[in-house]
Amino acid sequence: MHVGWSGAGGKRFALVVREAAYCRERVVCLTGEEAIPKMVDHRERLLDPIGWRLIAASRQDARLTYSELGARVGLSAPAVAERMRRLEEAGIITGYHAQVAPTTLGPPITAFIRCNSPGLRIGTIAREAPEALECHRVTGDDAFIVKVVVASIAHLEGLIDRLLPYRQPTISVVLSSPVPGREVTRASLPEPG
Repeated sequence: MHVGWSGAGGKRFALVVREAAYCRERVVCLTGEEAIPKMVDHRERLLDPIGWRLIAASRQDARLTYSELGARVGLSAPAVAERMRRLEEAGIITGYHAQVAPTTLGPPITAFIRCNSPGLRIGTIAREAPEALECHRVTGDDAFIVKVVVASIAHLEGLIDRLLPYRQPTISVVLSSPVPGREVTRASLPEPG
């Protein structure tokens, strides 16, 4: 938790309490003996147009320096460093990654495995399986959808065999991906309110 004071000329002060775990700031304005509490959502302020431009530029090239990011969004390098630190602390940016094209590593087969097993065992199996890239617990006829990458049909068959004790899985092999790995952007989210 961070506590600080701000104000002008000793007439008006605000006690700022930052609670990083909840990404919220509690501002208590003190004017004489009157105190007015106000909650401000950090994410709303961090995801302003500049915040979204920083995120987009970082997604395009995670190796950009703060100076290069600043040139793209119109901020100084120290201002970008501070913004990026806040985005990380708020849990908005959770890491920086290198994307590897699976086809360069060999001829992989991508498939989706849908399971209607009511237990959570499928999630445990997916966490332990190196072939599983994603696992989602969903509503509807299926309980889980697991995205896997395997080296061959025989490899896929072995993975399916591990899931058979938990009901018959449904397998869909990916032939092509017209929209691969689209990221969340400001345009894809509805306006709050």
